[in-house]
Amino acid sequence: MVDSDNTAADAVMKRIGGPGVVTSWLEGKKVKGVSVDRYERQLQPEIDGLASFRSAWKGQAAYDTAVAAVPPATARAAASAYLADRRDTATPIGAVRFLEALAQNELLSPAYSRRLNALMTRSSTGLARLAAATPPGGTLAHKAGTGRTAFGVNPATNDIGLYTLKDGRRIAVTVFLTGSTQDAAAREAVIAEVGGIVMAAAR
Repeated sequence: MVDSDNTAADAVMKRIGGPGVVTSWLEGKKVKGVSVDRYERQLQPEIDGLASFRSAWKGQAAYDTAVAAVPPATARAAASAYLADRRDTATPIGAVRFLEALAQNELLSPAYSRRLNALMTRSSTGLARLAAATPPGGTLAHKAGTGRTAFGVNPATNDIGLYTLKDGRRIAVTVFLTGSTQDAAAREAVIAEVGGIVMAAAR
């Protein structure tokens, strides 16, 4: 959670029964619009036009070499297909509902909710996004996500989080960018700006 470790996420998800179990559990908790359909070891290679992950691709250099070997037409088709794919997606409202349920202890016990909130507060990724708008005396428990840019288009740059203000109020915010042609700094600046607008309205 803190370091965005996809391998660890896959290991945990396998232990509890797989992607379908996660989506079903969320729906049972009245969290709609959040669909978990594949393991990361399936999802990430498919975006790049590769088969499911294999041990020979272990390590960034080896994986980058495998990606570079994909024929351009195949890679372009895979990137386009991902943008249109509804699997493994969430709606902004669904993500806000997830954060609301987490904040109200509807998903986990109070102790585990506090544990997850603490982990999300320590998140080491996406610090130039919603976190950049955290007001003095406040905190942000969040999780950022970023897709690999291909052919000049970034499929996903996201951040969802719970701001806790100095006066104790909690505000859930989700920002999803898809199909952007801007560079990483510009995309993150947009998300930070949204956070700033929300925080200004909360004053």
